[in-house]
Amino acid sequence: MTTASPSDADMPLAALLDAGFDFVCTRRPSELVDLERVLAALDRATTPARIPSLLARFATPGRTRLLAWVHAREHLLAAWLPDGARERLARLLGEPLVVPAALIDELVASPRVREQLRATLEASLSQMLARTPLGWGAKAGKSFLGALGGGVEERMRELLDLGVGLALRQLAERLKHPDTARALGRRRRAGFLSLLRRREREVAAFTEHALPWQNVCELAPEIAAHGFLRDELRALIASELAHTLTELDRQTVGELLDELGCRDIARAASRERLLPLARDFLATPAGAPVAAALNTTASRS
Repeated sequence: MTTASPSDADMPLAALLDAGFDFVCTRRPSELVDLERVLAALDRATTPARIPSLLARFATPGRTRLLAWVHAREHLLAAWLPDGARERLARLLGEPLVVPAALIDELVASPRVREQLRATLEASLSQMLARTPLGWGAKAGKSFLGALGGGVEERMRELLDLGVGLALRQLAERLKHPDTARALGRRRRAGFLSLLRRREREVAAFTEHALPWQNVCELAPEIAAHGFLRDELRALIASELAHTLTELDRQTVGELLDELGCRDIARAASRERLLPLARDFLATPAGAPVAAALNTTASRS
């Protein structure tokens, strides 16, 4: 990347810009960034009245362009990962997937799960007994429990509830067993490898089918505005920005640019962008005194 040299007339101004750039490179980021004003700007920019316009101008068109780009592509998803990374991810995803015991216990204790299992067992027994010579449960559309009547029915209900509890306990034990964790890991790995064999356009089509984008876009402004108004989120953003600025302050701006290998790019950009703007400013009535001072300094030197 090459940068055109300034003309003789622009040399004093270019020298001033270079000196200013070198001076900025000696400063710490916190000397240039006012965190409180950054947060104040975020507060003003993320009001419920402004968020819909921002999303409509940037987020929605960006999503549309991205999906259109993916729709036209025939590459496999595997192309996004180098061979070594694919293999490592496959190994990691193939590790046993342990379902949290608390989640299993909550599932087993759920009244809804218990009732669904009970109804399934009763329906299965009714169908089985309806085929017997006695035809229990086949008459008048009754379940086999309703066909029994009296104390027998109550006793059978107790036995059925006992069977449901036993089945749920066995299910919990099975879900907590290491063999289940290993099986889930194998399935997760197989799903990952299968996904990598899909074409990018297939994933885009599935995403559009699975997600009601029109409804999401309509709700996004309300959701975003609600989120930015939450004190917890605002405090989190402020905390993270403060931590980031503290970390950046361990180096000067120039040291940061050197670490990124971008000092020469930043210097060239400051000249290419700021020099024309400064030249135009000096041509205005407000900039005329500055231009005169620069000319006087240049003539003396």
